[in-house]
Amino acid sequence: NSLEAILIPVRLRMSGLNTTQSLSIYGTFSGMALPLVLFPSTITNAVSVMLLPSVSGAQARGNNRAIQKTIETTLKYCLILGIFSTGLFFCYGPRLGLYLFHSSAAGLFVRILSFICPFLYLDVTLSSILQGLGKTGLCFINNALGVSLRILMVLFAVPSQGIQGYLWGLLASELLCAALDFGALHRYSEICLDAVSWLLKPAAALSIALGSTLFFSAFFRVLKFLPPIAVLGLEMAVCSVFYLAIL
Repeated sequence: NSLEAILIPVRLRMSGLNTTQSLSIYGTFSGMALPLVLFPSTITNAVSVMLLPSVSGAQARGNNRAIQKTIETTLKYCLILGIFSTGLFFCYGPRLGLYLFHSSAAGLFVRILSFICPFLYLDVTLSSILQGLGKTGLCFINNALGVSLRILMVLFAVPSQGIQGYLWGLLASELLCAALDFGALHRYSEICLDAVSWLLKPAAALSIALGSTLFFSAFFRVLKFLPPIAVLGLEMAVCSVFYLAIL
């Protein structure tokens, strides 16, 4: 991770930027956009802490059915949260960057980073389950492979594509880690995937919620006494309520 942080500004300079521009872009990404996208992961981080002793206890009792149910429930709710976060950050990312940080670049980064949300949340929780099952060595290998992929993208994609090369590398890294963790758990326990409930229903609920919010946003903009960030907060709150209600 330290090597990655050192290399990004260096490789950004090779893309044609000067030192000031490179550090500015990297600071916008790491100090503004990334923390905003990582904010919902506080929920999954808390869940992952609870999952580890729960899974370890079920394994000690030989209760494979409880482990299977834990994995399936984790997958379901991480995907529900991840799909919602992707839609929210993709639609409202540019305005969040503009209102919170007065930076259109931060908003663009948030929109691109929105696609990592489902895989990021899955990676955190699935890694915790693997550790609870005693597969700590496998977690280390999977994480090392993910970081290695990001470093390769920094070395070869950033000089030609700029910071977007790293953003796509970050997406590929999280996708790889989530896939490796899921594959390891699938070998350990037979997981029943419910694509309708875990993917199609949340995606449909998100589409309806965002569409409904667009209708109400016209009324919110009439409230001239509210600052723009408050109006944005109202729109996101309405979208959240509709999404939960529909699900």
